[in-house]
Amino acid sequence: QANLNLNYTHEFSSGQLGAYVSIAYQSKTTFDPIGNIVQGPVTTVNAELSFAPINFMQGARFVLWGKNLTNKAYILGMLATGYNNSATYAPPRQFGGRVEFRF
Repeated sequence: QANLNLNYTHEFSSGQLGAYVSIAYQSKTTFDPIGNIVQGPVTTVNAELSFAPINFMQGARFVLWGKNLTNKAYILGMLATGYNNSATYAPPRQFGGRVEFRF
């Protein structure tokens, strides 16, 4: 397992611009003792782009984010029983935004 996180900020006269990227790698995972349920290697990428204005709305931060940008289908968890195997998969690629306020 390996993780790489990159964080960059730059100050402008109007505010602070930020960029964040997270890359996570997980090697082959076996979910049962016998080795019937195996997840191959998975690499996921998450990212954020943010802006925090200085002159107006001070204390606010606007963020655009993306998760699972490679749109990789992979197993998060597994329940293996004698009757059935049930897997929970990670959500597909997601995009969104949020506004944060600092008091």
